[in-house]
Amino acid sequence: MAGITITGLAQVLKRQYAKSLTELCRYDEGMFKRLKKLSDYRATGSGYYFSLMVGDDQQAIGAAAEDSTLQDPDVFTAIQGYVVCVYQYATFRITGPAVARAQNGGGFFSDALGYDIKKKRQLLARYLDEQFVRNGDGVCATCVGSGSSATSMIVDTTRHLHRNMKIEVYTTAGGAEITSVDITRINPQTKTLTLEDAGSWTDGSYIYRDGQYNSGTPLEMTGLRQIIDDETTATFQNITVASYPEYMSYVDSDGGAISRERLFKANNFAELFSPGTIQEIWQNRALRNKLFMIIQPAIIFQKPANLELAYNPKDDVLSFENKSFPVDETIFDGDMFGMNWSTIGKIEEKPIGIESIIPGEGSTMLRDSGKDAATGFLSTYVQPVCTNRRGNWKMTGLTTDYSF
Repeated sequence: MAGITITGLAQVLKRQYAKSLTELCRYDEGMFKRLKKLSDYRATGSGYYFSLMVGDDQQAIGAAAEDSTLQDPDVFTAIQGYVVCVYQYATFRITGPAVARAQNGGGFFSDALGYDIKKKRQLLARYLDEQFVRNGDGVCATCVGSGSSATSMIVDTTRHLHRNMKIEVYTTAGGAEITSVDITRINPQTKTLTLEDAGSWTDGSYIYRDGQYNSGTPLEMTGLRQIIDDETTATFQNITVASYPEYMSYVDSDGGAISRERLFKANNFAELFSPGTIQEIWQNRALRNKLFMIIQPAIIFQKPANLELAYNPKDDVLSFENKSFPVDETIFDGDMFGMNWSTIGKIEEKPIGIESIIPGEGSTMLRDSGKDAATGFLSTYVQPVCTNRRGNWKMTGLTTDYSF
């Protein structure tokens, strides 16, 4: 499918959500550059919140009972969703002698670097999938310590949890301890959750998304049925041309051979959302609860001299160009090689080659101050939109309703 530019996507969004899209993301500077055509675009907090007014025979996305409710053609219903922002980054180092050898056609070096990049791409794909599913049994986190009629819970990881998410807690033996409670606050540094209602739990109990324990939903390690491929298999599980709009990462060329270029396009869901597709998603009853994602980079790449890698793992923030990004478990180690404002903004692919890693104007390389080496800084900025607050991540398949 032909891609569309982020600017084009902004025009689509403006037509669909012009009256109600509100920007709540701290990375507003970069977002504004790509969505500046949205007239009511403003920065007020952390995350996106949007709604869409619908009428006629359309229905709002929500509880299953709502699906059978007839709507008054004269009454508008608000479809609402909450967006969780995810910032991903990775670095790799290359020495000055290695750069020189690469410029002179160093075969072994390029082979080794290509292998390293491929492994990082596999990791990135898995991390993207794990945003939705932590492991095969659907566990999002494990309780650290017990609680009795408490609202403060310590967990082993906050990576797959977010504010306003509904959770349930079960013991390792399968006993229900907490059902359908909201997370009102997350402290990623202390790995502490604040719950809306008091509850009790035992040490080591498992935390699931609300309604997911023993639900029969296929919460395998690869996430939304391998919505992003990690290049370890030749084809995607249960993905066909017919279901391409739902899984959005099917390789639709030459029988489905996996490639880095297709991985990038699979990751960039914006290419699917032409005006007609968006219209179909919001108006066709069979296509309503789809995963909608816009991917934006968090950093504008300029000349290498203008970039300074100011990150210390001991620090609380990651700083670039006077913008700060919290370093917590919502930041994933991953690699989307060659991604910058140009590649992501134009929905185009940047081939992996030696020229891509040589420091120069417009590249993604950073030059270490005072050292004969370079550090590649690679980043993506992902915003999965949740249209069902209770389900957190909602995606309707052809025969099965998957709630994440």
